[in-house]
Amino acid sequence: MLREFKEKWTHQLFLKGKLINPRQTEILEIFRKSLANRGAYGIIGIARCFRVIDNNMDKTVSATEFSQAVKDFKIQLTADDVTFIFNQFDRNKDGRLDYDEFLRGVRGEMNS
Repeated sequence: MLREFKEKWTHQLFLKGKLINPRQTEILEIFRKSLANRGAYGIIGIARCFRVIDNNMDKTVSATEFSQAVKDFKIQLTADDVTFIFNQFDRNKDGRLDYDEFLRGVRGEMNS
């Protein structure tokens, strides 16, 4: 039993202080790589991508806009995967992504 626990533990990672499993890590990497392939690997490219996703130009991205963008970008993720990514990026849990949240989600935490 202890061996099973150790094996399970070694295959889990932390994100924002929360334990996540390898599948969730894979989902985030699929999304990040897909955006990078579309030119969103630098800050300017990520900003352009954010503006494309923000359909109503209110400088935030709703869950609906985010989900539609994943479909438009032809990223092969389930609805649950998309919800997981959106919730990971939505740091203040207001149901919308501002540019800073989106940038941190796509690029990851920056070193200070």
